[in-house]
Amino acid sequence: MIGPPGSGKRMLRKRLPTILPPLTIAESLETTGIYSSAGKLLPEESLLAKRPVRSPHHSAGGPALVGGASIPQAGEMSLAHHGVLFLDEFPEFPRSILEAIRQPLWPRERRGSSCLFSASGRRPGCSCSTSSL
Repeated sequence: MIGPPGSGKRMLRKRLPTILPPLTIAESLETTGIYSSAGKLLPEESLLAKRPVRSPHHSAGGPALVGGASIPQAGEMSLAHHGVLFLDEFPEFPRSILEAIRQPLWPRERRGSSCLFSASGRRPGCSCSTSSL
């Protein structure tokens, strides 16, 4: 999403959970399993019903987005399973992070498995622009 300040890019990101279809039972079981193993499942939640929308900060490192680290943990890509990984301020992310996210988005024929999240990004439009939406 690209546009001048105030055009609704961030508002759309906040509304994504309300316009996405609910998880199927199989998707819900998979996503709930990931959140449970990552310790992110709330005590009152037994099964996730809404698609996750994750929005990591552009300063997040590789392990935070991809997963891993000295104590292995699920990254934002895993936590966005069957949902959306929203990259706010897209141009601020380091190239190495964007490459790590790009690879799982390749078609199944090239990788052997399909991507199970959608990636979306937002960047501000050029401040010198005088055009309106």
